[in-house]
Amino acid sequence: MDAAGTPRRAADATVNGIEEHDTVVVGGGQAGLTIGHLLMTRGRDVVILDAHERIGDAWRRRWDSLRLNTPAKYDGLPGLPIGDDGLAFPTKDEFADYLERYAAVDGLPVVTRARVIGLDPSEDRYLLTTDGGRRFAAPNVVIATGPYQVPRRPPFADRLASDIVSLHSDEYRDPGRLAPGRVLVVGFGNSAAEIALDVSRTHRTWISGRPSGQPPTGGARGITTAPSTGLPACTCSGSTCCTRRVRERWSASAGTRAESHGGSSRPRPSCQAMPAPRLPRRTRRRDGVTAPRRGPA
Repeated sequence: MDAAGTPRRAADATVNGIEEHDTVVVGGGQAGLTIGHLLMTRGRDVVILDAHERIGDAWRRRWDSLRLNTPAKYDGLPGLPIGDDGLAFPTKDEFADYLERYAAVDGLPVVTRARVIGLDPSEDRYLLTTDGGRRFAAPNVVIATGPYQVPRRPPFADRLASDIVSLHSDEYRDPGRLAPGRVLVVGFGNSAAEIALDVSRTHRTWISGRPSGQPPTGGARGITTAPSTGLPACTCSGSTCCTRRVRERWSASAGTRAESHGGSSRPRPSCQAMPAPRLPRRTRRRDGVTAPRRGPA
């Protein structure tokens, strides 16, 4: 890519209309760009094919309030931090622009508007065909598109009444596009939990599913977990507290109207549905709080 962000053609050898490379990476998201960067640092001839109009568009088209769930200092790709504030939680658009900037700074050979529609093995290489008719060949192909390219809908979705607004998370943008009244979010992964929290600010919201998430424990320096709440507990002090924003993100779910029906006989606030933090195996009950056992097991 050049300084204006225009995708730059890869320096390829074309034989019989087929562009030949050592490695073709399919997908220009964070995984594909990282792989391209690492291969180029080793002197490999690589080209990255991406279906979108711009690098980062897979993030730009998500719902408006989406932010990364980890602080920026853990989100950067090799060789280029996201920004100066390592404790910030980048928005989807900020991360999309970062990916575009990463490809430009690194000089990665990204071909956009190149959706791969064919991948066929040949004698000693693979042949790839894009929807624009371009053909590529390489002995190595890396698929970096991610596993969730096609939205999955439960079978009952097609049987809902016509007056019920039904959206997949891939189509959701903001609560203003929903009809007035109650909202049911089906699923309890990252997308479902974030969307339920977003919608609960304007609609009475339920979420149905089994939570699989885990509060951040032990993964970040200076962060422990308060046993009674499952929220990160600060181990430092001062106005630049290293866990302040992490706590704010997790605390934001407390007191909302989102309720969980997954794995329980009665509704519970979403903040109570969070799994308890992992604690030492030898524990005992004391004043209603699980604590490490002292002395012999």
